[in-house]
Order: sequence, then C-alpha cells, then structure tokens
Amino acid sequence: MKTVNTHNLKMIGLKAASSETKGLCGAYSGQYVQIGYDTKTGEVITNYHVSLGANSWTEYHDESIINCGNVFDPMTMQEIANKIAEVVSHRR
Repeated sequence: MKTVNTHNLKMIGLKAASSETKGLCGAYSGQYVQIGYDTKTGEVITNYHVSLGANSWTEYHDESIINCGNVFDPMTMQEIANKIAEVVSHRR
C-alpha cells in the first residue's frame, strides 16, 4: 500500500473523507461533499450536500476550521490531502 503524502500536516479522517466522495457522480447530479480542515486538531471534515448550483454549504464559526472547497467527483485520499495542503499553504 502506498503511503499518503500529507505535506507535513496532521490529517485525521482522510480515509473516511475519501469514502464519503465515492458515490458522487459529477457536478450535474446536484450532489457534492464540502471538505473542511481543522488546523488545530488536523481533523478532515466532510459535509454532504444536495443542491443544483452548489448553493448550499456548511459554515463554521471557528477560525481554526477552513473550507477547502466542494468535491463533485470521487477523490482519493491523496487528492484530498493535496487539496487541503494547497488551501493551507495559501493561508500562511
């Protein structure tokens, strides 16, 4: 099994996040998963939404939780780790 590169970030829940995306089938289905990351705990957070146009979202009132974007297609653990690392690097 290949090791996931977490870009020197603690990431808890990558496998569960990847599993959450497995049933997604593109932007036109209206289904998507919002990916979040808690910079204090390293928790990867997912929120499943159904909304044509992606106008539904989860908002956290905690500065340590950042929104890493919406996912419309299945993603591997590595793809999610890369997405999180990119967002975190832009916030530093």
